[in-house]
Amino acid sequence: MNTTNTIISVLSDKNIIGVMSSSISIMILGFYLGKSNKLKSSFSIPLGEIILTISIPALSFNAFMKDFDKETFVNGINILIWSFLIHLFLMAIGNIFYKNLDLEKQLTLKIMSVFGGITVLESQ
Repeated sequence: MNTTNTIISVLSDKNIIGVMSSSISIMILGFYLGKSNKLKSSFSIPLGEIILTISIPALSFNAFMKDFDKETFVNGINILIWSFLIHLFLMAIGNIFYKNLDLEKQLTLKIMSVFGGITVLESQ
């Protein structure tokens, strides 16, 4: 299957369109509520706690409630192996790119390079 057919099949999938539209709607609503000061910044801490204690476990539970067959198992093993190899590669690249920096900055940048979802606030 070529790239064009893949893109067309993804964009015509009703489940993906539903997830994308609901995500975009939630982002627009959050942006509007934040800009209009209807959602105070002090609300972000309880909202984060709700997400961490309810939403993420519910999504994880839902993800595990799928049929399990040999193809799913093989795909999971392939993803595990590839992600392990990619993380090793990123660690090696981090050692090369950041070797001239002091130890604290090296460690921070290596972690941020390997685990891209991590953000670090630098204190002044």
